Order: sequence, then structure tokens, then C-alpha cells
Amino acid sequence: MLPPKLQSFLKHGTATANPTTLSTITRWLQTTSPPLSFPSQKQNPPTLTFLADNSTTIEHLKQVHAQMIISSHINDEFAASRLFSSFALSPFGNLDHATRIFSSIHKPNSFMWNTLIRAQQQPHKSLSLYISMRRLGVLPVRGYCVSGDLVDARYVFDEIPMKILSLWTTMICGYAQNFCYNEALELFEGMIVEGFEPNGATLASVLSACARSGVGMHASGD
Repeated sequence: MLPPKLQSFLKHGTATANPTTLSTITRWLQTTSPPLSFPSQKQNPPTLTFLADNSTTIEHLKQVHAQMIISSHINDEFAASRLFSSFALSPFGNLDHATRIFSSIHKPNSFMWNTLIRAQQQPHKSLSLYISMRRLGVLPVRGYCVSGDLVDARYVFDEIPMKILSLWTTMICGYAQNFCYNEALELFEGMIVEGFEPNGATLASVLSACARSGVGMHASGD
């Protein structure tokens, strides 16, 4: 069980701590049971990341979190992302704790945004987070598409339960720009089935995919 001061800090604290708080955390790490093995006071990010990824209880994760604070490695983007992911997605994790870590990060990266969206149990919360992410200029699907990583782009796309038109368009354009024309057309058909009206960017990508894949596109009507 965490001491009250440490519980309060982990609940409300940010990425840094004053000497008194660090002393409290250190004493707790030395006496907690079951303890994790920290060979030295100053751990490097790869070691702490490994411990976060391989923790088996919420108490172990909190120990890793405390050690990251002591060593200032909570400011390491990759280490913080892995710790956050373990809290958010592991079977014994804690979404509230993960959200507090997320809120303490000055500029959460796209991985953290995606993880928080995936961890939500309610679709409207996922959509709200996605809209907030877009407003802040974080575009994970687009970024993956630009880099040619369509597997991760599609994974993020599929994890968002309530999709908006711009998200469909980004994924379709990503397929077309990376020469995956059949996938672009299949996704376009799925978008239409879901009741979305294509915009100019969507149609341009679909027309390009049709031309390059040899598929004809026919308009219906008189």
C-alpha cells in the first residue's frame, strides 16, 4: 500500500517533484512489498521501460512510475509513453492513473493520444479525444500514411469507433498515395455504406485509384 503522501503525489503531481517528495518516494520504494529490483538509484530509460512493459501488478507499475520521477526519466518521451501504455491497456492497469500521466505531459505524442483513445470504453469519449487531438494538430493517421506505414495507419483508423469524414478521407488518400489502389476503393465503398458524402479530396483519390487499377467508376442517375 502506498503511503498517503505518495498516493497524493501520484494522483495530483506532475512530471517533477521537490526533494521532500522524492525522499518519501525513495523510502517507500525501499520498504514496499513485493518490491521490484532497482540495482541503482539512477535507472536508465531502457531499464525502466522494460520494467514497465513487464510489470505484473498495478503496484509494480506504480513503483516504476515513482522511480521514473526520482530519476527524472519521466521526462523521457519513450519511457513515459511505455509507462502510460501499461497503465492504460494492461489487464491490471488503471485508466484514471494513465489519464493523470497523460495530463502531466507537456506535449503528448501521437502514440499516447492513440493509446488513450483505444483505452476508452465509451465511443463518445474516443470521438471527443480524437477531435481534441486534431485541434492540437496531432495527425497520427496522416503521419503514418505520409511515412508509408499503412499497417499502423489502418490500425489507428480501425480503433476509432466514431469516424468523421476527414478521417475517412485521410486513410483513403493514404492508400492511393502509396499505390494501394484496391484498398483505397474498398475503403471508399465502406465510407459510402456508412452514409458519408465524399468531398473533393476523397473523390480525387478515388478517381486516381480507379484509373490506376483499371476499375471503372460509373455515376448513377438518368
